[in-house]
Amino acid sequence: MTTRTRIGARRVTVRTSLGLALAMCLGCAVRKLPPPPPPVGGPGTIGTEVRDPSEAALATAHLPASARGVLIAAVEGDGAAAKAGLRIGDLITAVNDTPVANACRFEADILSREGGREVRLAFRRGERSLEKRVRLDNALTFYTRACQAGRGRGCYRLGVLHALGKGMPQDTARAVQLYEEACRLASADGCAAAGHARLEGTVAEKDEAAALALFTRACDGGSAAGCAHLAFLYATGTEAAGSDDRKATLLYEKSCEGGDAKGCYNVGLMYEKGRGVPQDAARARAAYTRACDGGSSLGCTNLAFLYERGNGVTPDEPRAAALYERACEGGGCDSGDPKGCHNLGILLRTGRGVARNPERAAVLYERACEAREATACANLGTLYGAGEGVPKDEARAAHLYARACDLGEPLGCYDLAVVYGSGAGVPQDDARAAHLYQQACEGGDAVGCLDLGVMSLNGTGVHEDPERAASLFRSACDGAEPKGCLNLGRLYEDGKGVTQDTATALGLYQKACSLGHTRACEEAARLSRS
Repeated sequence: MTTRTRIGARRVTVRTSLGLALAMCLGCAVRKLPPPPPPVGGPGTIGTEVRDPSEAALATAHLPASARGVLIAAVEGDGAAAKAGLRIGDLITAVNDTPVANACRFEADILSREGGREVRLAFRRGERSLEKRVRLDNALTFYTRACQAGRGRGCYRLGVLHALGKGMPQDTARAVQLYEEACRLASADGCAAAGHARLEGTVAEKDEAAALALFTRACDGGSAAGCAHLAFLYATGTEAAGSDDRKATLLYEKSCEGGDAKGCYNVGLMYEKGRGVPQDAARARAAYTRACDGGSSLGCTNLAFLYERGNGVTPDEPRAAALYERACEGGGCDSGDPKGCHNLGILLRTGRGVARNPERAAVLYERACEAREATACANLGTLYGAGEGVPKDEARAAHLYARACDLGEPLGCYDLAVVYGSGAGVPQDDARAAHLYQQACEGGDAVGCLDLGVMSLNGTGVHEDPERAASLFRSACDGAEPKGCLNLGRLYEDGKGVTQDTATALGLYQKACSLGHTRACEEAARLSRS
């Protein structure tokens, strides 16, 4: 941020001839000079609290349900917005002709501008469309003065500035002190922020009971974030709150109605999974839509997934791709969802809903992998192993598979096992491959169970053990891997590692056949005839 030199008021030159000055002004009205403009600098503010409006809030403000923008929920009496004539219930629709997307983006936009600068705010008041020029206040100066005057909202906002390092060095401890002071002064958002600090153990020992009390006070006082935090305690079954999905859902709904995008996201999650409420794809979609529009990247990702898979909606891969793009880039309340980047990469690699573009898919996988999205690391490894969208590099592929495995992705462990089994990009090592197949199998990868079963049956990299092979093939079969069912059927037919049982073998062949394995269908037909 460029710091401008403060310009003082220009000095008035005093004439030495007092008589001449009196003669010139005798009988004239005294002309008052306008006050000098405020100094420019520091993060800006208009002195309001804004939120993403619900349909009910729009109706209360006599605005149509289709209206877009942010609703003014509170106005500081001595702030820039109040001086310009803005009121509670006004819907801000644009800043300098740029449409307002959501509350998160609006607040970040205003905060990024210098205090003392002028902006044009377009807004709606009922049926009227209006525009005002607003000279921004210096947020640090404004909220310091408000906090010193005993206004809780001022202390809360000042705490946010300290937490973000806006206008001063970042100071988390000071931010928490200000949140606690704000809470004492009846700021519900201050209580929510203070509770979050207690829950995370930000500057003191973690204290769930204290957090529960602060979140309850915040939610009761009208803080949407407070309701969302309180819901989290019930949804995760903390010791202080206990587990209560129904109560959590109701609190998330209250948070969402208060304009909290993360609350809306969690409402969608509860209805999609049927936690505390009956499963309801339509309500999940509506909540994810509101979350996404309100700036939640997670909301955009989950909404995209519904459209990609056709869960409760007509499948629409182009729309899913557009939503994954929004999720990846960030909606304003966060910096973007790595899973959104990864899922968009999958569509670009396969050409589903968008033109096929493996080069961009690789870029997106890389971005998601750097953000610890494990499956993205594995998929990027596949591109390097095949030379698809990137130069072929088997050593790089192995490194990425190892990263995915270390991050807990069974697919990464499986792919790395294949690499060690073949010696592609790493020294060939059957024992290492067997260990990695074991990790993949324990992580739920059915093919990992299958391949380790084959190694156990043949004594490759491990001791020959038909009984262990049978157990591994059963795990693979239970995971809907048809070759696992086929191989286990052969063991039952031959009585190897298990007690011979032709009827069980037939049933396993038939299951493998139903899963699409042609050879299993032939084996089932053969055994039925014998």
